[in-house]
Amino acid sequence: GLPDVFFDTAGRSINGVRGYLQYLRATLSRNDVRYAVVAFDESLNTSWRNDVYPQYKANRMFPDYQALAGDSVDNVPGVKGVGDKTARRLVTTFGTLENIYDHRSRWLEAGIKESSKVAVNLHRERDRAFLFRCILRLATNAELRYPRDMTRVGRPKESKIRTQLKRLGLLESLSNVLIDGGSM
Repeated sequence: GLPDVFFDTAGRSINGVRGYLQYLRATLSRNDVRYAVVAFDESLNTSWRNDVYPQYKANRMFPDYQALAGDSVDNVPGVKGVGDKTARRLVTTFGTLENIYDHRSRWLEAGIKESSKVAVNLHRERDRAFLFRCILRLATNAELRYPRDMTRVGRPKESKIRTQLKRLGLLESLSNVLIDGGSM
């Protein structure tokens, strides 16, 4: 994980909250989303992700990248020998795990020689990379138990956002993420 640089008024780290809200805002804006539901695992101990990978800790935003590089905060080891730079080059060059593995003959474009230890590990740990991506992805197929109208995305009410952020001690740290920096 990243070092803690954002805090609420009580001094608690809010890096994760800030990152998630930035991601959510960008996703809603970029994809012209009309309906959305945001849900969180009720408990880190009872998440469905724990059933498929018991060491899993929390969700993140870049599943293909993190499946390769790993994330010590979430206890996902990634592919042995693939760190931040290599994972970034692979994802930048090929986009997805599927494309990375479908274009093994072009790995040199991402700086990976065919006979290198990284190439051997990528090949050997392919199934694990896909497993890690599975548990790192946001679930999009949850059953809704309330009317679809309640999920309609609209322009947020700035006064309500400010009131809630202030109540939570987050106004100074998060207002620029949620207010006046683009629509949610």
